Amino acid sequence: MGDQIIHDQMGKNGFVWFHAVVEDIQDPLYLGRVRVRCAEFHTKNKLLVPTESLPWASVLQPITSAAISGIGRSPTGLLQGSWVVGFFRDGSNCQDPIIIGSFGGIPQPHPISHKMIEITEGFYDPNGQYPKSGFTGEADTNRLAIGLTNAYEKTIVKIKKLNTKDYVPTANGGWWGEPPTPYAAEYPYNHVTESSSGHITEVDDTAGAERLHTYHRSGTFQEVHATGSVVTKIVGENYTIIAGANSVLIEGMVNVTINGAAKVYCKGKVDVQADKDIHVVTKGNFLHDVTGTYTVNSKGKVYINSSGSAKLIMDPGGRVDINP
Repeated sequence: MGDQIIHDQMGKNGFVWFHAVVEDIQDPLYLGRVRVRCAEFHTKNKLLVPTESLPWASVLQPITSAAISGIGRSPTGLLQGSWVVGFFRDGSNCQDPIIIGSFGGIPQPHPISHKMIEITEGFYDPNGQYPKSGFTGEADTNRLAIGLTNAYEKTIVKIKKLNTKDYVPTANGGWWGEPPTPYAAEYPYNHVTESSSGHITEVDDTAGAERLHTYHRSGTFQEVHATGSVVTKIVGENYTIIAGANSVLIEGMVNVTINGAAKVYCKGKVDVQADKDIHVVTKGNFLHDVTGTYTVNSKGKVYINSSGSAKLIMDPGGRVDINP
């Protein structure tokens, strides 16, 4: 159908709307289109109308997405099995569907096996993946958004609590621990986005428990608590590259615990200043390699204590001057 015909018909021959189920999301044109089986327009018998014969429906994007030159959010959020609502751009011809939104429900288990559904029945995910196993009989709203405490074991909240890092040793013989997630979301104040693989973002506006949370399916996350405290946990390796200057101000105590080796390399001059004492303890050897002059300036006394059977050995390669 040409553009002129569409323009001549749109809005002039009645508004025809539909609700439908997405059965195919693999748009060969990469436009975010999906194939839909429309209730009252298409039979559920896939032997009569297979998924491959269903029309491609374009997806209406919000005004916050430019939908041109790749600018904005990609229109690729729908999944096979999603229920959608829309209208036909070509009116009563009903061949050019436009999706204006999706909606959830409370899906029920189907008495027929997924294999039989894939072969014979439409209005279902042909792959049998959605709704996910264990998610039937409950609202399609994300469990983190619902905020029920008895759903902890079904969400990442329990996973995070079980993997909280406790009793990390410090240099003075003390310890610190990772603060557990303060998740206390109440419906409808937690705004959750979850991808099909399990990446999650939360913007939680629950009074007294406001949080910002970004979670990778591997377990890496960053969570901002209601107090403004931030917990960042990286389960893999971390690389931070700063092309310019870096300034860090820490008003309180700093604990750094390294379970492996540590190396610090600087191409320029290094200045270290402390307004109070510096105490260095090592249970192994302590070695200074200096290619230039080694100077120790002290306005007080200098002690070199060698206890027990240890010896104090001076083995200079050149002249040694000791000035009283």
